[in-house]
Amino acid sequence: MPNFDLKIVSGVTPVPWDDARLEHRGAAPHIYWKVPIPTAPALAEVVIRCVVDGVEAPLDVDLGGDLFVASRLAFSGFPFAIAQTAGQSSEITLSFAASMAGHAALCVRRPGGGAIILSLEVE
Repeated sequence: MPNFDLKIVSGVTPVPWDDARLEHRGAAPHIYWKVPIPTAPALAEVVIRCVVDGVEAPLDVDLGGDLFVASRLAFSGFPFAIAQTAGQSSEITLSFAASMAGHAALCVRRPGGGAIILSLEVE
């Protein structure tokens, strides 16, 4: 179980995923995260912040050496760009070009703190 959470700050739209074959867990409906395809040459940017003990996007100096690492798990076409703010590995920006439509998956992990996989659909 990870000792942190992820908060998507901007760049995506939660879209309900209604499928009668799937049962919801309690009152939580199924959703997927939609990243709108940009018009070339612009990029679509998704900003994600890690939350540790209720603190959103803590500075690296406050993480006791357990910094965040973001990596691609899956992508369609060309790989999307990942940038982490200098001195603040808990703030992650993903960049998608017009040629990157399809499924994308990101893994955010922390030594001794587990990992979270985030799935996005660029459409």
